[in-house]
Amino acid sequence: MKVLVLGGGPAGMTAALAAARAGAEVLLLEQNERIGKKLLLTGNGKCNYTNLELDVARYDTDSPDFVRELIKRYPPKTIIRFLEELGVPPLSRHGGWIYPHAEQAAAVLNALRAALEREKVAVRTGIRILGIQREKKGGFRIRTEEKPLYADRVILALGGSALAKTGSDGSGFRYAEELGLKLEAPRPALCPL
Repeated sequence: MKVLVLGGGPAGMTAALAAARAGAEVLLLEQNERIGKKLLLTGNGKCNYTNLELDVARYDTDSPDFVRELIKRYPPKTIIRFLEELGVPPLSRHGGWIYPHAEQAAAVLNALRAALEREKVAVRTGIRILGIQREKKGGFRIRTEEKPLYADRVILALGGSALAKTGSDGSGFRYAEELGLKLEAPRPALCPL
């Protein structure tokens, strides 16, 4: 099975790893010249990647059951263990904020990139997506500025619209709609009010 992951941030890299470990042939596409660009900005460059105090009440959501299920399925211990397995030991600060022990986002990015290489995930950067459509015979056709790409499955990991200069321009919402997916209206998150 061929899987195409659109977006080379932490979610896209993690999804690509999961698909490769499940036996898929994986191609990860990123519009920036390198993957993980926004990851290097997280936690003021220190990468606060989880929090020991995850609770549904801390999320602005109309779907608390969905958030509750995500926290149950992927508790902080699971995320910490995943990164430890990649060679990134944790460091707890500020009453439960978890960072890489090196306190550098680059440690997480380097570990993810090395894992992608080990799992033989193909990575192409500088590729701009123009649209996605389902093929009548099955699978997907992804239009790019170059030639079209085809895959059995597509994972959209394009982020939101928080910082257009890093690639977060909201285009993922448009592609999801092209595929007929129902979207909830996006709201600001993780920002001071």
